[in-house]
Amino acid sequence: MFAQVDTVLRKFDGRRKYYYFVASFSTSEYIIIHAPTHIEHLTRLTTDCNKVKMRKTGIVGTIGPTCDSVELIREMILNGMNIARVNMSHGNRDAHKRRIRMIKEAREAFPDHYVAIALDTKGPEIRTGPVKDHVPLKLKEREGYTVSVDETGTKYCVEGQASLFCACKNDCEFLQINCDMMSFVFRTPHFPANVIGFVIYLDYPFIAEQLEIGKDLFIDDGVICLRVLAKHSEGLHCEVITGGHLGSHKGVNLPSVRVRLPILSERDKEDLRLVIEEHVDLVFASYIRNRREVETVKYEISDSAKPISVIAKIENEDSLKNIDEIIDAADGIVIARGPLGVETPSAKVAIVQKMIVSKCNRNCKPVIIATQMLESMTLNPRATRAECSDVANAVLDGADCVMLSAETAHGKFPVGAVTVMNNICAEAETAYYQQSLLQDLRRQKGGTLNKLETMALSAATAVSCMNASAIVMITTSGKSAQICAQFRPPVPIVALCASKAIARKLHLYRGVLPFYVPETKVGPKMDVIEQALQMGIDQCKKRGFVKTGDPVVLITGWPNDLLSIHSMMQIIIAK
Repeated sequence: MFAQVDTVLRKFDGRRKYYYFVASFSTSEYIIIHAPTHIEHLTRLTTDCNKVKMRKTGIVGTIGPTCDSVELIREMILNGMNIARVNMSHGNRDAHKRRIRMIKEAREAFPDHYVAIALDTKGPEIRTGPVKDHVPLKLKEREGYTVSVDETGTKYCVEGQASLFCACKNDCEFLQINCDMMSFVFRTPHFPANVIGFVIYLDYPFIAEQLEIGKDLFIDDGVICLRVLAKHSEGLHCEVITGGHLGSHKGVNLPSVRVRLPILSERDKEDLRLVIEEHVDLVFASYIRNRREVETVKYEISDSAKPISVIAKIENEDSLKNIDEIIDAADGIVIARGPLGVETPSAKVAIVQKMIVSKCNRNCKPVIIATQMLESMTLNPRATRAECSDVANAVLDGADCVMLSAETAHGKFPVGAVTVMNNICAEAETAYYQQSLLQDLRRQKGGTLNKLETMALSAATAVSCMNASAIVMITTSGKSAQICAQFRPPVPIVALCASKAIARKLHLYRGVLPFYVPETKVGPKMDVIEQALQMGIDQCKKRGFVKTGDPVVLITGWPNDLLSIHSMMQIIIAK
């Protein structure tokens, strides 16, 4: 039992008794609050509530130029990173391979952490070219820019005014032309595919055909907005509506335009071959629009010796229209709020987030909330109050993981960003009301629970009834841990896996703490099972959330998890 019960309150409403209390370990590491209603739960929260000892929400960190070393990656793991993401949109194959191997080397220092590796595909996205000398280009409001798809960059002119052109004498000249109070600077063949002067290169050849005069295009998740004033055969002439600093290879969004690009380019297929070669755990598939595209990505990696999970990124209107079939087909979901905030009204992004998270919770699919969560920490050592609230609300919405992108890949404080994210999640979890979700899932599923769900629900209920400190289970495929996580028990789910690959992927699921146990130690003999479960309890005690005398819920099932006739749940006292 808990070492100390601070307060016990009882209430009788004429129909049933409610017992709710604030209980804490004698070490005061965390407080668990039980209340009969959600509002009662919230009214009992105080600033004195210490954060939970073991954070349940996963943290995805993006590896980039500012954390491009084994030492920094180790620090990020030590401070809470569970999944390391490599963005394939930036860099070449050699750079990606080098970063993957750095992550593998870094995680070897923490044999009990099982950090997963995720590769994020480029997908059918549009990006700008690199800026000259890697110095961001400052775009000011009401300035004129040429948006070009011509990599040679020898000629640009406003439609109907053929006299405006640049004939270069050598590779170093630029020509500035004034036209109707707007300036255009034409680049030379010496700098193909660059943003130079007043010309912005995009890698989408159909932009002039699909984007009409008067329409807007957005760069860098809507930070910069350009409006089309005129069109020519190889691009557009635009006015800056919202200015900003344009860096290299920034994403471009064309609201209400269906991009005519395949879900997997030849470059994407090459990247997926790297996924197989390097035994990567997860693929974040960008700009998924329907079930068929999820299946296309899965087919491309079907030759892998071990299953690779495909996580679909929701980034545009088509994704939202087909969200149910995408959730059904994918192994998980990433809510990329940056592109979504451009494709849909910004005021609706929070609504979309809650909708997708709830659908994933209902369907037992992990969901990751991403983009601009701690954006200010790209340059500053502290997050804003609004960002802290944003991360906390993602946790309270029911997200399994939260993701850091530019904050760790390009920011000045990659380790600090992970640390802040870790602290916010741990604090927010004290306010999460598990009983509400548990009751909703029970009502929704009705009497249709299968054996696996019944066992998981029983375990979550037993935790509340017995004030247990942890759930410890043996799982061969990881499925039992996934289902148990769906019911959001208020304690860690310690999953003992015979495969390190399964252990790493279980970081996608909220509250699951995976551990690798050699297959010889999880066999069907009862003494072997008891030995494995004791190993799990020892790990709990080592992490500090279980101590001698605490109740622990044990779940076993072999060889096919809890669908086996040998399924068993028991409650023991930790020794």
